[in-house]
Amino acid sequence: MALNHLREWIAPRYKKRGGSWPPADTPEKQFSQNIYDNCPEFDTIRKLCNKSKHINRDPRTDSENSLPIDDWKDIDSVKDFDKGPAKNYSVDGGNVIGIMKKVIDFYKTEWFEKS
Repeated sequence: MALNHLREWIAPRYKKRGGSWPPADTPEKQFSQNIYDNCPEFDTIRKLCNKSKHINRDPRTDSENSLPIDDWKDIDSVKDFDKGPAKNYSVDGGNVIGIMKKVIDFYKTEWFEKS
């Protein structure tokens, strides 16, 4: 969620309107356009956050389960006892951690290192 909302904190209320961008007359607005237009992983994170906000499952997501019961850290957190706790999450077949890392790297190189 923070990766999604960080863009809003950088450029509050700046987004496409009617399919086109308003003038990007500040570095914050330029960054906002840049992350939307040049970081497809950000769009994936944004859509996942929106699905979570509305409590909808994204059909592109999946989880890998099947840890031995002795490896379960918190039995109360297991949603499906037959499957066991999730040990990996994926989107479109890619691990969500890799997607998040690409977005973090984009923020780092395109915003924080330039600011």
